[in-house]
Amino acid sequence: MLELRVVEVITQFLDALSQRLGVSIVGRHSALGDALGTAEVLVRMIPLLAARGIHTLGEAQEASAATALARRIDSQIPRPSGGSPGRGADR
Repeated sequence: MLELRVVEVITQFLDALSQRLGVSIVGRHSALGDALGTAEVLVRMIPLLAARGIHTLGEAQEASAATALARRIDSQIPRPSGGSPGRGADR
């Protein structure tokens, strides 16, 4: 159930962001449609990120992690007992 809430938040975010950037996602809620729509959103975000001095994937990830949405999603991810917050071993 918790995972479903995280997916809902991400889905709402992609819908809002694609609308704001003028991206029409054909085949929404299919793997291919969502992947192509997400790629188009990224392509349209690159100049916006560059205008903010964000030029690398690492810089974009750091900026993204600092957003309220990222904190909201992170707070919904279940942690193992005694585990630390964050992404864990992949960092």
